[in-house]
Amino acid sequence: MTTEILAPVQATTGDRVAISIVICTIERSGREERLAEVIRKLQAQEKVDLEIVLVWQGFDPALFPRFDGVTTVITDLCSSADSRNIGADHTRHGLIAFYDDDVYPIEPDQLWRTARMMQERGLDFIASNIRSEGDVQSAAPITQDVIYDFNNMLNNLWEPGLMVKREAFAATRFDPTLGIGCIHGSSEGMDFGYRLLKAGYKGQRVATLFIDHPPLDSNVDVNIERYFFYSLGNGSALLQHGYRYVYVRAIFRASARVVVSLLTGNKPRAKAAFVRVLCLMAGPFLPRRNARLLPRNHIKAPAYVLPPVAEQA
Repeated sequence: MTTEILAPVQATTGDRVAISIVICTIERSGREERLAEVIRKLQAQEKVDLEIVLVWQGFDPALFPRFDGVTTVITDLCSSADSRNIGADHTRHGLIAFYDDDVYPIEPDQLWRTARMMQERGLDFIASNIRSEGDVQSAAPITQDVIYDFNNMLNNLWEPGLMVKREAFAATRFDPTLGIGCIHGSSEGMDFGYRLLKAGYKGQRVATLFIDHPPLDSNVDVNIERYFFYSLGNGSALLQHGYRYVYVRAIFRASARVVVSLLTGNKPRAKAAFVRVLCLMAGPFLPRRNARLLPRNHIKAPAYVLPPVAEQA
């Protein structure tokens, strides 16, 4: 049963919003402390009736996490898209927000403000801006709101902090067959946004809704790994949705980066760009199937659920 999304807009005090949060994490990810901080930040949000569903991918029962007030869904290793779908299937509120295990909303009433914006602007989904430090960031920040259309989805929709109405999610869902990443993402957010627009749903990325994201590892090998998986997904999604010009332009830009990097002696950058070129070209030709390390029937039982631990008084 779903809950009313938001009290009348005219009520500026005392109104509350019911939101389901889905967080995905992996056994021995090294983000355990950050995950605990993310959950604390979310539970401290003001004017919200919050449900948190944690999708934990792993095998060791001794490591199954238990957090006060959090439902833990245990599954095997699967794609980022599949784990988000599994988490959403265990939620009950009319709004679903997706977070990673290392990001959280900055302002104390941000979830409430996000839901209010969705109602006031007539939106079906809304994405956040990013606050991060370091040389390598997960996404570029924006200075003004972006109204999603088919030309700006590629660099502006990312899943952490994405809030969507239940009916819009149910009509689309993340595509678990995109790319080959079992642990890594493969542009499933961009693909999800394309399909939301094609289904007639409206969305924006809002500059004043900031998500805190730690800086990414600047290690060259780590970045090449990211290029590998995301470029496979980029190429597959772009051609699937008919963006041939954008696809060709992406290959051309990455190829130009290879040449410029070699001419300037920046071999690590040239290597990363070369990997992107190859994966953009290979992505559309990979077979599309559910990306799992184990057979599908491994979780037929279905995903194991640990109910919320009662919060301490």
